Amino acid sequence: MSKRRGKSVDEAAPETLTPEERRDQRKRDRLRKKAGREPIGKPSPWRKVAIIGIPVAVIAVVAAVLVVANLPTPCISLVPVPAESGVPAFPSHTNPNFGTSWCPSASEVYGTAPLLTIDISGNKVSIPGQIGMNDTYAGNYECDLPIVTEPSADGLTPGTINILSDWDYEYNLSTFFDIWSETFSSVAVSSSATSQPIVYQSNDILGYTSNTSEGVYLFVDNQLSSQGPLLDISTLDNTLTPYPSCLGNIYGTGHTILITYSNSTAHSYVPMGDGVDDVTQVANPEAAALLFNGAEPHFGFLTPMVQATAKLLHSSLDWLELRLVH
Repeated sequence: MSKRRGKSVDEAAPETLTPEERRDQRKRDRLRKKAGREPIGKPSPWRKVAIIGIPVAVIAVVAAVLVVANLPTPCISLVPVPAESGVPAFPSHTNPNFGTSWCPSASEVYGTAPLLTIDISGNKVSIPGQIGMNDTYAGNYECDLPIVTEPSADGLTPGTINILSDWDYEYNLSTFFDIWSETFSSVAVSSSATSQPIVYQSNDILGYTSNTSEGVYLFVDNQLSSQGPLLDISTLDNTLTPYPSCLGNIYGTGHTILITYSNSTAHSYVPMGDGVDDVTQVANPEAAALLFNGAEPHFGFLTPMVQATAKLLHSSLDWLELRLVH
């Protein structure tokens, strides 16, 4: 049989102490406190905080370090175009000094390809190829500005803008329209329309200005945007293959940009599965394109989801498109 050890007065339960013993214990506690020691059975509240708080703080710090360490970081940091650099422009024909011009060499810092659609009252505007390209210099000199559209023969989706920049600059929609207007003098919104000026402002798209019934609206990934001409297009790649690849990892790919002139803030441009555009009501050779290449609601920044669902054809979702549009 084990022996039960007797308790000292200090260890005894308070209710078992006599009044004299309790007075003696309080006296001893006061003396211990004076000497810098806590009374027996009364641990310091700061000691409790330390016992609980320090491990929690250590765990929190370690978790924060792990989270930060695993966050994706851009491998290129883009900055606004310096004011002294001005808008990208072709050099003068009388002095094509490409060494000090905006004509890039073959040493691009980054490359990305936004996709722009312009819809004027139901007419999809054809964005021409070779914007930002000039091959009329003497001596067979050619100048390609940092923002171009490739010749239509290259097979890219119409409206694809190629940004191939020698500098780590941000370019916005107004920069693209400036380069477009420098390359071409005007644009025809449709085959039957007169030529229109190449301009984009918050209340003006290609000479069509906002009024009481119609307005200019910008959509990014099918969401209404207030950025207007200041929208940074450098990180809105659509092709799934930006350079360097970290641009896609950080900012996503499969993005779309739509500018409309209409009487509604609703995004209504939907390529239909029957080969007819719901807005233009004309044959659409791209109607059988992959589901998430269209303008219907999608998660443009989730590349894996785009790729996983890209095999769905419009024809299998006609009933849903009709419900969404009508």
